[in-house]
Amino acid sequence: LSTGKMHGEIFNEVVAKVSEIVASSAFKERLRVRVRNAARNEAKGLAIEQQVFENKSRQLVLMLHFGFKEQHRSKITLDEIQKHRKKFFNNCRTNKLLRGIVDYIWKLEEGDESGLHLHVLIFYTADSCRDVYIAQQLGKYLVKVTEGQGQYWNSNANKIFHEKYGHGVGTDEINWDDDAKREALRENIRYMTKAD
Repeated sequence: LSTGKMHGEIFNEVVAKVSEIVASSAFKERLRVRVRNAARNEAKGLAIEQQVFENKSRQLVLMLHFGFKEQHRSKITLDEIQKHRKKFFNNCRTNKLLRGIVDYIWKLEEGDESGLHLHVLIFYTADSCRDVYIAQQLGKYLVKVTEGQGQYWNSNANKIFHEKYGHGVGTDEINWDDDAKREALRENIRYMTKAD
């Protein structure tokens, strides 16, 4: 199909339309609300971090990414991923492994290749210092909750990755007075709550 327009003309029309949308009051309002919600979520996340260390001086901090296997990604809806998340956390009352969860922060994202997925920061009872193992068990449990459709990435098993990209290591066993680890943890919370 030929429109008779040059590529440059089409590009200029697209740029003009994007400029028009960005300048609209509706777009500016949506942007303002997104930034306000991100700031509110960051404050809530940092308050959770503060509260868990006030309640107990040592926490086991776990970071997991829950997604879906490639063959299922395109079929997973927002309702389904929310159903899986709710089922997972509702089981905290009855499942021995999940009872160790003190608090958590989650973020839902959608990637072009990864589809809908969750980033979950979990504060776990520090009675055990086996962070990699416990994160692995929680990941396996989520796969079970999704009836085998899910998959997970255990950030606790890849601490060097976070340090390499400037986050520091904000996972593992963290004491209330470990300023470096707590700041890295807070940086992870800020990253999770930023307005994308």
